[in-house]
Amino acid sequence: MPKLPDTDTKTLILDAAEQAFADLGFDAASLRHIISVAGVNLAAVHYHFGSKEALIQAVFARRIGPLNEERLQLLDGVISRGDQKRLPVEPIIEALIRPALKLARDPQQGGPDVMRLFGRMIAEPSDELQAIINSQFGDVAKRFGEALAKACPELPPHILMWRFHFMIGTMGHVMADPTKISTFTGGMCDPSDTEEVVRQMTVFLAAGFRAPVVASKKKQIPASAKMAVLGLLAVLATACSSPKVSESSVVAPELWSTSTASAEPKKEWWREFGDSNLVHMVETALLENFDLKAMKARVEAAREQSRMAGAARLPTVDARFGSSRQQQVFVGLPIPGAAGPLKTRYNTHQFNLVANWELDIWGRVNSGNKAALADYLAATDDLQGARLSLIGQIVRSWFRLTESERQLELARRTADNFETTRAKVQERYEQGIRSPLELRLAKSNASSARALVALREAEVNDARRQLQALAGKYPDGTLTGGVLPDLSGEVPAGLPSELLQRRPDLLAARWRLEAAGYRVAEAKASLLPRLSLTASGGRTSNELEDLLENNFSIWSIAANAAQPIFQGGRLRANVRLNKALTKAEAAEYDSAVLNAFREVETALANEAILQRRERELADTSREANAAETLAQQRYEAGLEPFTTLLETQRRALEAESQLIAVRRVRLDNRIALHLALGGGFDLARSPASTPTPNLTLNRNPGPNPDRTAAD
Repeated sequence: MPKLPDTDTKTLILDAAEQAFADLGFDAASLRHIISVAGVNLAAVHYHFGSKEALIQAVFARRIGPLNEERLQLLDGVISRGDQKRLPVEPIIEALIRPALKLARDPQQGGPDVMRLFGRMIAEPSDELQAIINSQFGDVAKRFGEALAKACPELPPHILMWRFHFMIGTMGHVMADPTKISTFTGGMCDPSDTEEVVRQMTVFLAAGFRAPVVASKKKQIPASAKMAVLGLLAVLATACSSPKVSESSVVAPELWSTSTASAEPKKEWWREFGDSNLVHMVETALLENFDLKAMKARVEAAREQSRMAGAARLPTVDARFGSSRQQQVFVGLPIPGAAGPLKTRYNTHQFNLVANWELDIWGRVNSGNKAALADYLAATDDLQGARLSLIGQIVRSWFRLTESERQLELARRTADNFETTRAKVQERYEQGIRSPLELRLAKSNASSARALVALREAEVNDARRQLQALAGKYPDGTLTGGVLPDLSGEVPAGLPSELLQRRPDLLAARWRLEAAGYRVAEAKASLLPRLSLTASGGRTSNELEDLLENNFSIWSIAANAAQPIFQGGRLRANVRLNKALTKAEAAEYDSAVLNAFREVETALANEAILQRRERELADTSREANAAETLAQQRYEAGLEPFTTLLETQRRALEAESQLIAVRRVRLDNRIALHLALGGGFDLARSPASTPTPNLTLNRNPGPNPDRTAAD
């Protein structure tokens, strides 16, 4: 299948994302679902958008951008034609509502999908979504607010804000369900006539802006603050924006310092080596490696910790059943003729449902839940990092085994050659042609070669058993390697700015930083009062069967508040502790980012250096082998001393051994480059992995630290 151009890939992703967000919601629609519908990989999403938040932003921008352009064009026309001192109200309102109504009723322009997206936004309010909508509508709201201020100069700024807000609400109501008017009026009003709807809504809203100002008991905003207040009109359409994200202090360059392709990094890069046995070994290790299984279990534990933390946001309900039998003695109430004091025995049976709920007004419980969720997501990305690391270890160990086997073959071949030379020298020594020194040198050379064979055998044995253990198999030493493939071409490295979204270790470090920020918020909220509600209901009776009767019902409801007054400075120390830990996490994140860039830059630079070294060693080996052959011929002819032959044999062995070694070093560097780029990250995710939620990455989220009580 031919590869789609980038524009087509981007459009496929946007179409799939828009459908998923509208159908499932922004939180429930995972990137895995989107890429499966679009038929692309996760790397393509990161390449074009960088994150899920950026993808949501792009979905809204694609639909809202043309709408806002049309609105502003109409508004500019109104301003250019009107009186600059006092603009007409109706054209301003019509410029705002006409394009929106037209879009909502145009299926070809995606109007129904836009309305469903806005419906999802209302159903799933969050700071992240509000910030995205604010970025789309903020400037437009401000421009229309300024125009309405010129059209209604007699309105105080806060009254103008109220009426602007009600205009947005009216427009949203009409766009959401235009059929209600027809139902309420029995068909008297036709909502399908867009022009009539625009006309009637414009008249209605204009009358609202022209309505007299009702006296308010609240203090009026000074006229000098009018323009500042108008700047807040941008917020009316979108509520509050999310806090500003604190990014890493390490600035990513636009391009890598070493020239390389900027395409997406390869996914299953280990397949490019062309060895099916290697691919099978990688797949086996991902299934059988025990360290990876342990990490999976720890991720499951982190997931349950997150669920436990989230449970604190909900009420607790307990069912209680009690049954008792008691005896009482009435001292001082003697009964004539009785043997002792008056006694009575009775039974009590009780069944209650008790509910407790802490009102999380200050966000303490919510911050703790988000911190636990961020810890879980960090553990998830740590697992993906461990998967990639394991793949790298397997591939490295495979080529280490292959190199060891090639070195062993070379050592054995060399030992055979040296033994042949020793035999010839000994034969000539026995004939009196060669000296004892030459014989001893030949024997020493042959023994040294046999010792090298033993060393290489030990290296092969170690490499085989290590690779089997990594793959989760019993290390019986029966495994054999493959070949050292030739490397050609360059590795596409993408852009430096994309690295932060590809490497699982960086994503995990960012989630840990996020968790630390939420723990600061949790610690601050602990300084504030805790409010809780308790309710119980049930039945009590002396007879067990009466518990089924309504006449024996009991209930209670209570509310309580607890404000920390004095705890020896423990709470404030906890705030300072978590702030210090957040600074540490921020520094560790910056360090991880810098180290990631170093790894990529180093591996990219080493690609050319090692290639040049291999080329020179290949020439060295070729010349050394030729020299060895020539020295052998000249020695046998009596033209060269034996020491010259020994030196050429040593150099030939050393040169070929170094050539084999540098080929493996080049492969190791290529593996390091793939890992440094985060290659294969999306493929390492398990199908059951939980989608990443839309948590704002913020180093200090949570309530205002100044709103605290005494510690």
